[in-house]
Amino acid sequence: MDMGKYSVFIVVNERLRIGRNELPYASDYSFWIPLISRYLAASDTIRIDCWIDEEYAINRVLPYARQVDQESNPYMKIFWLDKTPEVIDDIILNPFDDEPKIAWFSIFLEKDGVVFFSSSHYGLELSASDVDEVEVEFLRKSVTPDMYIHVWDSAGRNC
Repeated sequence: MDMGKYSVFIVVNERLRIGRNELPYASDYSFWIPLISRYLAASDTIRIDCWIDEEYAINRVLPYARQVDQESNPYMKIFWLDKTPEVIDDIILNPFDDEPKIAWFSIFLEKDGVVFFSSSHYGLELSASDVDEVEVEFLRKSVTPDMYIHVWDSAGRNC
């Protein structure tokens, strides 16, 4: 790879469990906390999306919400949270529900209004954008054998 900026998409595609809501989740989340911790450190805003019937997840983030959108998607509640020590601790130290899967359907980490990292589908899909070679190598080392990683450069070439 040459010096530049890259986008990375990671998906857990093996050893999945099926939850009560019939949606898959990872059988092993050992990758998730190191990744979310690293990118939380660089963020200034956190967006969390929950399905409207996910009471546990909604109740976890509602006390921290500075803004709630319940109208742009009738099936979801979207929360914006400021990055505070309490929010960070809750996300890193207590990320699971009782199944145990990541409690929130999606987490988007923003810096200056731009999303640069996301964890979606209960942590099954992760993406990072505008990252350098050091971050690409960190992400490559973070994947487990049940994950697929795709990296491409700013011109759209696979790396």
